[in-house]
Amino acid sequence: MSANIEKSDPKPEAITVHFRNLRRCSNVFQPFLALCEVWSGDPSSTESPRLLGEIHRTYRNSASYTPGVPVWIYRDAKTGEKLESFHSETNLREQIVAHYGGTEPVSPKESTYQIWEAAVILVGLPNSSEQHRQATKQVMAVLDRHFNDYSIVPSHGRFRGVSESTLAIYLTPPNGKLLTQVASELRKVLNEDGVGIYFNGKYLRVTADACGHME
Repeated sequence: MSANIEKSDPKPEAITVHFRNLRRCSNVFQPFLALCEVWSGDPSSTESPRLLGEIHRTYRNSASYTPGVPVWIYRDAKTGEKLESFHSETNLREQIVAHYGGTEPVSPKESTYQIWEAAVILVGLPNSSEQHRQATKQVMAVLDRHFNDYSIVPSHGRFRGVSESTLAIYLTPPNGKLLTQVASELRKVLNEDGVGIYFNGKYLRVTADACGHME
């Protein structure tokens, strides 16, 4: 735990600190994920509540931090100064309440955010602009049958020494079997030789002859 807000800084008058959890985002990659807002007073009331700052979860690429272990950060909306916790969001909330010398109407609780395993599907596309648009619509039609949330990023790659337009599809499948099934459907719809998958640190190329699936 580290506190970067100077202890000598003047503290505001004791206030009621209210935490409002934010809805979980649908984007797969959230390197600096906002978990909740911190207010002085209840933001749903009519008594002029004030936004104090936000709690985020992130990862640090530094010798002072453990790789792959999340850090919870509170950043003051007015000054930009921050509080940090290596332990939990609950620990950070307790620091925030203590910093403002206030009280919290509800006991601190962990955010309801859930961390999912992210996957990437790589699909080759025709180079023609019109065919590219049609293929993208076909891809989305397949994805919509199986997933509520996903991100599509137009990209460019090379396969067997040949350049081709590519769609990188980022999503969070419940398991590798469904992921492979969707990749197989995309291959058939687009009449591709194969479709690539990254999942759990592994790569699989789904072709007409490859019947295996990710675990």
